[in-house]
Amino acid sequence: MRISRPMKFILVFVALALVVSTCIRRSRFRIRVETPREYPALAVRITEAGENLWEIPRKTVSVGSGQKSYVLRLELLRAKRIEVDPGVVEHGDEVVVRSERLRSGDLVLADPGSIEEGAAISVNGLDEKHLIELTIEAGVAAARNRDLRESARFISRGYCDEWGFDFRLMTAFLAKAYREFDHPQVELTSAPDIGIEGFGALIRTAVKVQAARKGRNNYLLGDPQNSNKLLVRMEKLDSGWKLAQIKGLEPLGFEEKCMKLLGAEVGLPLSDQEQREKKQFCMPCRESMADRFGGGG
Repeated sequence: MRISRPMKFILVFVALALVVSTCIRRSRFRIRVETPREYPALAVRITEAGENLWEIPRKTVSVGSGQKSYVLRLELLRAKRIEVDPGVVEHGDEVVVRSERLRSGDLVLADPGSIEEGAAISVNGLDEKHLIELTIEAGVAAARNRDLRESARFISRGYCDEWGFDFRLMTAFLAKAYREFDHPQVELTSAPDIGIEGFGALIRTAVKVQAARKGRNNYLLGDPQNSNKLLVRMEKLDSGWKLAQIKGLEPLGFEEKCMKLLGAEVGLPLSDQEQREKKQFCMPCRESMADRFGGGG
């Protein structure tokens, strides 16, 4: 049975960032991130018509400079130019083209002449579950590449949780995580349960997340015997599905309520009582980081 991947990018950047913010340095980290403009486009699936032959709608083929025909493949919610040999066979609104670079299951964009290569795409024409999965796949790649601007693209500007995190705080966590950790690895230990209702989606799953710091790899979420159970809320905006809230994160095995204390490192206000709790929390957090990833800051 094929298991979808609708949690990976969320888990990678949030889990890594939460740990880094408290356990490595005590510093105010302020950052402003401008997310890329996303262009709406209709995506259609290609149909195999023979060896390296593909049947696609005529409206997905364009002619560029040098009279070379091309399509724009949807790749990590970006437009990727693929040259094709056109007009092998024509059937009304459909055309069979030749290309060794296209693959079964690829999606191509309508009206490619109006879209620049590399443009960020907000997809139309697919069912909502598929759109969520495409969003997650693109977010995973952004996290692996430590691309802060691209990662922030998939967080709702209206992100809000019970601990007080918002879009600004989440992007600040991301920036720290990308500076400190390498090679995130995510294991889904239960099949994601995706429920969609209108413009919202709730996703339940259990995960383990590992990453490397200064050459030493260990767990940030879960451990060899236990998984971290999570509840994620996403919302459908004009620009696509975005992360709106995440619940259940227990970085390094600490209780979820420590997230309120972690937020202070990037500007989340704490009460006097919470400040005292934070001082008590810092030492065991640092000890856990040292135990899992070695000493040094």
